[in-house]
Amino acid sequence: MDRAMGRKETVREAWQGEMIGAQPAARPLRTRYVILVLTTDCNLRCSYCYHGDIVAKTPTMSRAVAEAAVRLAMAGEKRFHVQLSGGEPTLVPEMIEWVGGLLHRSNGSATLGVQTNGTLVDPSVVRIFKRFGIQVGVSLDGPPDIQDAQRGGTRSTLKGLELLRQYEVPFSVTSVVTRKSARHLGRLGLFLGGLPNVFGLGLDLLVTKGRAIGRTDAPPSDPQTLYTGVTELLRTLEAVNRMRRRPILLREWETWRQKRRGGAPSPFCHAEAGESVAVHPDGSLFPCGQTLGDPAFAAGTVEHPDPAGLRALAAFACGGDGCDRAAPANACAGDCPSRLYYNRSGPECLARHLYRAFGDWERRLSPFPDLGNGSACEIRSGAENNYARI
Repeated sequence: MDRAMGRKETVREAWQGEMIGAQPAARPLRTRYVILVLTTDCNLRCSYCYHGDIVAKTPTMSRAVAEAAVRLAMAGEKRFHVQLSGGEPTLVPEMIEWVGGLLHRSNGSATLGVQTNGTLVDPSVVRIFKRFGIQVGVSLDGPPDIQDAQRGGTRSTLKGLELLRQYEVPFSVTSVVTRKSARHLGRLGLFLGGLPNVFGLGLDLLVTKGRAIGRTDAPPSDPQTLYTGVTELLRTLEAVNRMRRRPILLREWETWRQKRRGGAPSPFCHAEAGESVAVHPDGSLFPCGQTLGDPAFAAGTVEHPDPAGLRALAAFACGGDGCDRAAPANACAGDCPSRLYYNRSGPECLARHLYRAFGDWERRLSPFPDLGNGSACEIRSGAENNYARI
Protein backbone atom coordinates (compact mmCIF):
# COMPACT_ATOMS: atom_id res chain seq x y z
CA MET A 1 0.00 0.00 0.00
CA ASP A 2 2.75 2.47 0.88
CA ARG A 3 4.57 1.88 -2.41
CA ALA A 4 1.37 2.37 -4.34
CA MET A 5 0.54 5.58 -2.50
CA GLY A 6 4.09 6.78 -3.10
CA ARG A 7 3.39 6.71 -6.83
CA LYS A 8 0.07 8.48 -6.45
CA GLU A 9 -0.46 12.11 -5.54
CA THR A 10 -4.00 11.78 -4.23
CA VAL A 11 -6.38 9.23 -2.82
CA ARG A 12 -8.59 9.78 -5.85
CA GLU A 13 -5.76 8.78 -8.19
CA ALA A 14 -5.25 5.67 -6.12
CA TRP A 15 -8.92 4.85 -6.58
CA GLN A 16 -8.80 5.48 -10.31
CA GLY A 17 -5.47 3.76 -10.91
CA GLU A 18 -3.90 0.36 -10.75
CA MET A 19 -4.57 -0.27 -7.04
CA ILE A 20 -8.09 -1.42 -7.71
CA GLY A 21 -8.40 -1.27 -11.48
CA ALA A 22 -10.16 1.15 -13.75
CA GLN A 23 -12.73 3.56 -12.34
CA PRO A 24 -16.20 2.06 -12.65
CA ALA A 25 -18.95 3.80 -14.55
CA ALA A 26 -20.98 6.28 -12.53
CA ARG A 27 -23.94 4.75 -10.72
CA PRO A 28 -26.52 6.01 -8.21
CA LEU A 29 -25.61 6.21 -4.54
CA ARG A 30 -26.55 3.14 -2.52
CA THR A 31 -26.23 4.68 0.91
CA ARG A 32 -27.03 2.45 3.88
CA TYR A 33 -25.27 4.41 6.63
CA VAL A 34 -25.44 8.19 7.09
CA ILE A 35 -23.32 9.96 9.70
CA LEU A 36 -24.65 13.43 10.48
CA VAL A 37 -21.94 15.38 12.27
CA LEU A 38 -24.25 17.88 13.92
CA THR A 39 -21.32 19.93 15.22
CA THR A 40 -17.56 19.58 15.46
CA ASP A 41 -17.62 21.44 18.79
CA CYS A 42 -17.04 19.34 21.89
CA ASN A 43 -17.07 19.94 25.64
CA LEU A 44 -14.20 17.50 26.21
CA ARG A 45 -10.63 17.39 24.95
CA CYS A 46 -9.79 13.76 24.23
CA SER A 47 -6.06 13.13 24.08
CA TYR A 48 -6.36 11.50 20.65
CA CYS A 49 -9.24 13.51 19.08
CA TYR A 50 -9.34 12.67 15.37
CA HIS A 51 -10.62 16.16 14.52
CA GLY A 52 -7.40 17.66 15.89
CA ASP A 53 -7.27 21.03 17.62
CA ILE A 54 -10.30 23.03 16.48
CA VAL A 55 -9.77 26.54 17.81
CA ALA A 56 -12.66 28.38 16.14
CA LYS A 57 -16.26 27.69 17.06
CA THR A 58 -17.90 25.88 14.16
CA PRO A 59 -21.48 26.25 12.97
CA THR A 60 -24.13 23.71 13.81
CA MET A 61 -25.49 21.63 10.96
CA SER A 62 -28.53 23.34 9.51
CA ARG A 63 -31.87 21.64 9.07
CA ALA A 64 -31.51 22.09 5.31
CA VAL A 65 -28.22 20.16 5.24
CA ALA A 66 -29.59 17.39 7.46
CA GLU A 67 -32.73 17.01 5.35
CA ALA A 68 -30.74 16.99 2.10
CA ALA A 69 -28.51 14.24 3.47
CA VAL A 70 -31.50 12.13 4.52
CA ARG A 71 -33.15 12.61 1.12
CA LEU A 72 -29.89 11.53 -0.52
CA ALA A 73 -30.08 8.23 1.35
CA MET A 74 -33.80 7.82 0.73
CA ALA A 75 -33.18 8.08 -3.01
CA GLY A 76 -31.41 4.72 -2.80
CA GLU A 77 -34.76 3.13 -1.96
CA LYS A 78 -33.23 0.88 0.69
CA ARG A 79 -33.53 0.90 4.44
CA PHE A 80 -30.68 2.87 6.02
CA HIS A 81 -29.31 4.00 9.37
CA VAL A 82 -28.64 7.58 10.47
CA GLN A 83 -25.97 8.11 13.12
CA LEU A 84 -25.79 11.45 14.94
CA SER A 85 -22.23 12.31 15.82
CA GLY A 86 -19.82 15.16 16.51
CA GLY A 87 -17.92 16.69 18.19
CA GLU A 88 -20.55 16.14 20.85
CA PRO A 89 -24.08 15.94 19.39
CA THR A 90 -25.85 16.58 22.71
CA LEU A 91 -24.49 20.14 22.55
CA VAL A 92 -27.34 20.68 20.06
CA PRO A 93 -30.25 18.62 21.47
CA GLU A 94 -32.70 20.61 19.35
CA MET A 95 -31.11 19.12 16.22
CA ILE A 96 -31.30 15.60 17.65
CA GLU A 97 -35.00 16.18 18.24
CA TRP A 98 -35.54 17.67 14.79
CA VAL A 99 -33.80 14.79 12.97
CA GLY A 100 -35.79 12.36 15.12
CA GLY A 101 -39.00 13.98 13.96
CA LEU A 102 -37.86 13.99 10.34
CA LEU A 103 -37.13 10.26 10.37
CA HIS A 104 -40.30 9.54 12.32
CA ARG A 105 -42.19 10.88 9.30
CA SER A 106 -40.20 8.67 6.91
CA ASN A 107 -42.48 5.65 7.45
CA GLY A 108 -39.79 3.43 8.92
CA SER A 109 -37.28 3.78 6.07
CA ALA A 110 -34.46 4.52 8.54
CA THR A 111 -33.23 3.79 12.04
CA LEU A 112 -31.58 6.46 14.18
CA GLY A 113 -28.66 6.35 16.60
CA VAL A 114 -26.50 8.79 18.52
CA GLN A 115 -22.94 8.55 19.81
CA THR A 116 -22.32 10.68 22.89
CA ASN A 117 -19.71 11.12 25.60
CA GLY A 118 -22.62 11.11 28.05
CA THR A 119 -21.58 14.22 29.94
CA LEU A 120 -24.56 16.34 28.87
CA VAL A 121 -27.23 13.66 29.14
CA ASP A 122 -30.06 15.05 31.27
CA PRO A 123 -33.74 14.14 31.62
CA SER A 124 -34.74 16.29 28.64
CA VAL A 125 -32.17 14.59 26.39
CA VAL A 126 -33.21 11.14 27.64
CA ARG A 127 -36.82 11.94 26.81
CA ILE A 128 -35.77 12.74 23.23
CA PHE A 129 -33.96 9.40 23.03
CA LYS A 130 -37.02 7.54 24.24
CA ARG A 131 -39.56 9.48 22.18
CA PHE A 132 -37.88 8.65 18.89
CA GLY A 133 -36.46 5.25 19.78
CA ILE A 134 -32.89 6.50 19.30
CA GLN A 135 -30.22 3.83 19.67
CA VAL A 136 -27.68 5.20 22.16
CA GLY A 137 -23.94 4.66 22.08
CA VAL A 138 -21.67 6.01 24.80
CA SER A 139 -17.94 6.61 24.37
CA LEU A 140 -16.16 5.01 27.33
CA ASP A 141 -12.50 4.08 27.11
CA GLY A 142 -12.13 2.24 30.39
CA PRO A 143 -12.89 2.32 34.11
CA PRO A 144 -13.10 5.84 35.59
CA ASP A 145 -9.36 6.48 35.97
CA ILE A 146 -8.62 5.48 32.36
CA GLN A 147 -11.64 7.41 31.06
CA ASP A 148 -10.45 10.50 32.89
CA ALA A 149 -6.90 10.15 31.53
CA GLN A 150 -7.96 9.76 27.90
CA ARG A 151 -11.21 11.73 27.64
CA GLY A 152 -11.91 13.63 30.87
CA GLY A 153 -15.31 14.59 32.25
CA THR A 154 -15.74 11.18 33.88
CA ARG A 155 -17.91 12.35 36.76
CA SER A 156 -20.41 13.88 34.33
CA THR A 157 -20.32 10.77 32.14
CA LEU A 158 -21.15 8.58 35.13
CA LYS A 159 -24.10 10.84 35.97
CA GLY A 160 -25.31 10.41 32.40
CA LEU A 161 -25.00 6.63 32.64
CA GLU A 162 -27.02 6.68 35.86
CA LEU A 163 -29.80 8.62 34.13
CA LEU A 164 -29.86 6.09 31.30
CA ARG A 165 -30.23 3.38 33.94
CA GLN A 166 -33.02 5.21 35.76
CA TYR A 167 -34.96 5.74 32.54
CA GLU A 168 -34.23 2.17 31.38
CA VAL A 169 -32.53 3.26 28.15
CA PRO A 170 -30.38 0.47 26.70
CA PHE A 171 -27.03 1.54 25.30
CA SER A 172 -23.83 0.19 23.81
CA VAL A 173 -20.28 1.33 24.53
CA THR A 174 -17.51 2.23 22.10
CA SER A 175 -14.01 2.15 23.54
CA VAL A 176 -10.96 3.59 21.81
CA VAL A 177 -8.06 1.25 22.49
CA THR A 178 -4.67 2.81 23.17
CA ARG A 179 -1.67 1.17 24.80
CA LYS A 180 -2.84 2.52 28.15
CA SER A 181 -6.46 1.43 27.88
CA ALA A 182 -5.55 -1.98 26.43
CA ARG A 183 -3.95 -2.84 29.76
CA HIS A 184 -7.29 -2.29 31.50
CA LEU A 185 -9.78 -3.97 29.16
CA GLY A 186 -10.57 -6.57 31.80
CA ARG A 187 -11.41 -3.81 34.29
CA LEU A 188 -13.61 -2.17 31.65
CA GLY A 189 -15.56 -5.41 31.28
CA LEU A 190 -15.98 -5.63 35.04
CA PHE A 191 -17.16 -2.00 35.21
CA LEU A 192 -19.71 -2.56 32.45
CA GLY A 193 -20.93 -5.68 34.20
CA GLY A 194 -22.41 -3.45 36.89
CA LEU A 195 -24.53 -1.51 34.39
CA PRO A 196 -27.71 -3.51 33.76
CA ASN A 197 -28.79 -1.66 30.61
CA VAL A 198 -25.51 -1.90 28.65
CA PHE A 199 -25.80 -4.56 25.97
CA GLY A 200 -22.75 -4.20 23.76
CA LEU A 201 -19.12 -3.20 23.60
CA GLY A 202 -17.10 -2.26 20.53
CA LEU A 203 -13.33 -1.86 20.45
CA ASP A 204 -11.93 0.85 18.17
CA LEU A 205 -8.19 0.44 17.79
CA LEU A 206 -6.60 3.89 17.81
CA VAL A 207 -6.36 5.75 14.50
CA THR A 208 -3.30 7.99 14.21
CA LYS A 209 -5.10 11.07 12.93
CA GLY A 210 -5.60 14.55 14.32
CA ARG A 211 -4.40 14.92 17.89
CA ALA A 212 -3.39 11.26 18.01
CA ILE A 213 -0.42 11.81 15.71
CA GLY A 214 2.88 11.56 17.54
CA ARG A 215 1.46 11.49 21.07
CA THR A 216 3.46 9.61 23.66
CA ASP A 217 0.78 9.68 26.38
CA ALA A 218 -1.80 7.82 24.27
CA PRO A 219 0.02 5.81 21.60
CA PRO A 220 -1.43 2.81 19.75
CA SER A 221 -1.21 -0.45 21.61
CA ASP A 222 1.62 -2.85 20.97
CA PRO A 223 0.66 -6.38 19.86
CA GLN A 224 1.38 -8.17 23.15
CA THR A 225 -0.46 -5.61 25.30
CA LEU A 226 -3.48 -5.81 23.01
CA TYR A 227 -3.44 -9.62 22.97
CA THR A 228 -3.21 -9.80 26.78
CA GLY A 229 -5.87 -7.13 27.32
CA VAL A 230 -8.35 -8.72 24.92
CA THR A 231 -7.83 -12.13 26.51
CA GLU A 232 -8.53 -10.65 29.94
CA LEU A 233 -11.64 -8.92 28.56
CA LEU A 234 -12.96 -12.22 27.19
CA ARG A 235 -12.34 -13.89 30.53
CA THR A 236 -14.13 -11.08 32.39
CA LEU A 237 -17.15 -10.99 30.06
CA GLU A 238 -17.56 -14.73 30.41
CA ALA A 239 -17.74 -14.31 34.18
CA VAL A 240 -20.01 -11.25 34.32
CA ASN A 241 -22.41 -12.55 31.66
CA ARG A 242 -23.13 -15.61 33.78
CA MET A 243 -24.63 -13.24 36.35
CA ARG A 244 -26.53 -10.98 33.95
CA ARG A 245 -30.03 -11.26 32.57
CA ARG A 246 -28.83 -9.74 29.29
CA PRO A 247 -25.26 -10.49 28.21
CA ILE A 248 -22.81 -7.86 27.08
CA LEU A 249 -21.94 -8.69 23.48
CA LEU A 250 -18.44 -7.90 22.24
CA ARG A 251 -18.86 -6.56 18.70
CA GLU A 252 -15.55 -7.82 17.33
CA TRP A 253 -16.03 -11.28 18.86
CA GLU A 254 -19.47 -11.63 17.28
CA THR A 255 -18.16 -10.48 13.89
CA TRP A 256 -15.23 -12.86 14.11
CA ARG A 257 -17.50 -15.79 15.00
CA GLN A 258 -19.71 -15.04 12.01
CA LYS A 259 -16.64 -15.08 9.76
CA ARG A 260 -15.58 -18.38 11.28
CA ARG A 261 -18.91 -19.91 10.34
CA GLY A 262 -18.09 -19.28 6.70
CA GLY A 263 -20.22 -17.77 4.01
CA ALA A 264 -19.48 -15.37 1.22
CA PRO A 265 -16.78 -12.76 1.89
CA SER A 266 -18.21 -9.36 2.75
CA PRO A 267 -16.78 -5.85 3.19
CA PHE A 268 -15.63 -4.93 6.67
CA CYS A 269 -17.97 -1.94 6.87
CA HIS A 270 -20.40 0.14 4.87
CA ALA A 271 -17.64 2.62 4.00
CA GLU A 272 -15.54 -0.11 2.37
CA ALA A 273 -18.58 -1.11 0.34
CA GLY A 274 -19.21 2.49 -0.72
CA GLU A 275 -22.49 2.51 1.20
CA SER A 276 -21.58 5.11 3.83
CA VAL A 277 -21.53 8.90 3.86
CA ALA A 278 -20.36 11.26 6.60
CA VAL A 279 -21.85 14.74 6.40
CA HIS A 280 -19.91 17.72 7.75
CA PRO A 281 -21.96 20.55 9.31
CA ASP A 282 -21.25 22.63 6.20
CA GLY A 283 -22.75 19.93 3.94
CA SER A 284 -19.52 18.52 2.54
CA LEU A 285 -19.33 14.73 2.22
CA PHE A 286 -16.73 12.12 3.16
CA PRO A 287 -16.76 8.29 3.07
CA CYS A 288 -16.83 7.85 6.87
CA GLY A 289 -16.52 9.68 10.16
CA GLN A 290 -12.78 9.11 10.46
CA THR A 291 -12.10 10.72 7.07
CA LEU A 292 -14.25 13.76 7.89
CA GLY A 293 -12.47 16.99 7.02
CA ASP A 294 -9.61 15.29 5.15
CA PRO A 295 -9.35 16.92 1.70
CA ALA A 296 -7.90 13.69 0.32
CA PHE A 297 -11.29 12.04 0.87
CA ALA A 298 -13.58 14.95 -0.06
CA ALA A 299 -16.61 13.55 -1.91
CA GLY A 300 -18.69 16.52 -2.95
CA THR A 301 -21.62 18.03 -1.09
CA VAL A 302 -25.18 17.08 -0.22
CA GLU A 303 -26.29 19.00 -3.32
CA HIS A 304 -23.59 17.53 -5.58
CA PRO A 305 -22.30 14.21 -4.21
CA ASP A 306 -19.31 12.49 -5.76
CA PRO A 307 -20.03 8.71 -5.87
CA ALA A 308 -16.44 7.84 -6.77
CA GLY A 309 -15.16 9.76 -3.76
CA LEU A 310 -17.56 7.92 -1.46
CA ARG A 311 -16.13 4.63 -2.73
CA ALA A 312 -12.50 5.68 -2.29
CA LEU A 313 -11.88 3.63 0.87
CA ALA A 314 -12.26 0.41 -1.10
CA ALA A 315 -8.70 1.05 -2.29
CA PHE A 316 -7.44 0.50 1.26
CA ALA A 317 -9.41 -2.60 2.17
CA CYS A 318 -7.74 -5.28 4.25
CA GLY A 319 -6.10 -8.06 2.25
CA GLY A 320 -3.71 -6.20 0.01
CA ASP A 321 -0.07 -6.99 -0.73
CA GLY A 322 1.76 -8.27 2.33
CA CYS A 323 -1.39 -9.17 4.26
CA ASP A 324 -1.68 -12.80 5.28
CA ARG A 325 -5.20 -12.28 6.70
CA ALA A 326 -3.85 -13.20 10.16
CA ALA A 327 -3.82 -16.98 9.59
CA PRO A 328 -6.49 -19.49 8.55
CA ALA A 329 -6.79 -20.76 12.10
CA ASN A 330 -7.54 -17.26 13.38
CA ALA A 331 -10.01 -16.34 10.60
CA CYS A 332 -9.19 -12.67 10.06
CA ALA A 333 -12.42 -10.66 10.05
CA GLY A 334 -10.79 -7.71 8.29
CA ASP A 335 -10.00 -4.22 9.49
CA CYS A 336 -11.30 -0.69 9.14
CA PRO A 337 -10.02 0.67 5.79
CA SER A 338 -9.64 4.23 7.09
CA ARG A 339 -7.60 2.92 10.02
CA LEU A 340 -5.41 0.99 7.58
CA TYR A 341 -4.94 4.18 5.57
CA TYR A 342 -4.06 6.48 8.48
CA ASN A 343 -1.98 3.87 10.32
CA ARG A 344 -0.16 2.70 7.19
CA SER A 345 3.20 4.01 8.42
CA GLY A 346 2.94 1.83 11.54
CA PRO A 347 4.85 -1.44 11.95
CA GLU A 348 1.95 -3.84 11.39
CA CYS A 349 -1.80 -4.42 11.45
CA LEU A 350 -2.93 -4.69 15.07
CA ALA A 351 -6.26 -6.27 14.16
CA ARG A 352 -4.53 -9.57 13.43
CA HIS A 353 -3.48 -9.79 17.10
CA LEU A 354 -7.05 -9.12 18.17
CA TYR A 355 -8.17 -12.09 16.05
CA ARG A 356 -5.23 -14.15 17.28
CA ALA A 357 -6.49 -13.64 20.84
CA PHE A 358 -9.98 -14.74 19.74
CA GLY A 359 -8.61 -17.83 18.04
CA ASP A 360 -6.51 -18.86 21.01
CA TRP A 361 -9.43 -18.24 23.39
CA GLU A 362 -11.85 -20.30 21.34
CA ARG A 363 -9.45 -23.23 21.08
CA ARG A 364 -8.94 -23.08 24.84
CA LEU A 365 -12.58 -22.88 25.87
CA SER A 366 -14.69 -23.87 22.86
CA PRO A 367 -17.65 -24.05 22.88
CA PHE A 368 -17.94 -20.66 24.52
CA PRO A 369 -21.64 -19.82 24.95
CA ASP A 370 -21.54 -17.53 27.96
CA LEU A 371 -19.88 -14.53 26.34
CA GLY A 372 -23.13 -13.95 24.48
CA ASN A 373 -25.02 -15.61 21.68
CA GLY A 374 -26.29 -12.49 19.97
CA SER A 375 -25.68 -11.05 16.57
CA ALA A 376 -23.19 -8.32 15.83
CA CYS A 377 -26.13 -6.48 14.26
CA GLU A 378 -27.50 -5.87 17.75
CA ILE A 379 -24.51 -3.88 18.92
CA ARG A 380 -23.21 -2.17 15.81
CA SER A 381 -25.95 0.34 15.21
CA GLY A 382 -25.15 2.37 18.31
CA ALA A 383 -21.48 2.76 17.50
CA GLU A 384 -19.82 5.95 16.21
CA ASN A 385 -18.07 4.16 13.35
CA ASN A 386 -19.41 2.70 10.16
CA TYR A 387 -19.89 -0.87 11.26
CA ALA A 388 -23.66 -1.01 11.44
CA ARG A 389 -25.38 -3.71 9.43
CA ILE A 390 -29.04 -3.08 8.75
